[in-house]
Formats: sequence, structure tokens, C-alpha cells
Amino acid sequence: MTLDELAREGARKMLEAALQLEVSDYVERHHSARDAEGLALVVRNGNARPRPFTIGSGTMSITAPRVNDKRVVDGERMKCVLPARVRDLS
Repeated sequence: MTLDELAREGARKMLEAALQLEVSDYVERHHSARDAEGLALVVRNGNARPRPFTIGSGTMSITAPRVNDKRVVDGERMKCVLPARVRDLS
């Protein structure tokens, strides 16, 4: 493994770990949001399939956690932590 590959792999792991922490915090902050039946409106929903992201050192594949946020504000559903079409993190 080259030094560049090692740096990219370290960056990928750090980014995925940061996304996991952010999702955990997001779900916890909205833990009390419930529907009429008492079911949670914000829940973890597994992981998205890996997708390419561009960072300062190049492009890498990231597996981002998914969140199902059913809350509606001003007639629109809330967006997840990492929107589906984001590709550039630099």
C-alpha cells in the first residue's frame, strides 16, 4: 500500500466514523419526536450503498449511515444528515 493509499484509507475511516457519530447524535436529539401512535419519527435505517466522494486527496468510496426522518416542517419532510446527491466534501 502506498502512502497516498494509506492516507486515503485513514481519511475514509475517519469520515465514516464522524458520519456515524453525527447520525447517532441526530437520532438522539430527536428521540422524543413521536407520531400519534407513539412511534419514533426519526430512526436509523441501515447504511446506504457505497458511493464516490471527492476530498482534497482524491476520490474515495464512502458508506454513509441512513436516517429515516418522518418529521414534517412547513409542509416539507426533514432532510437527512448527508443528502443523497452530495459527492464533494472538499
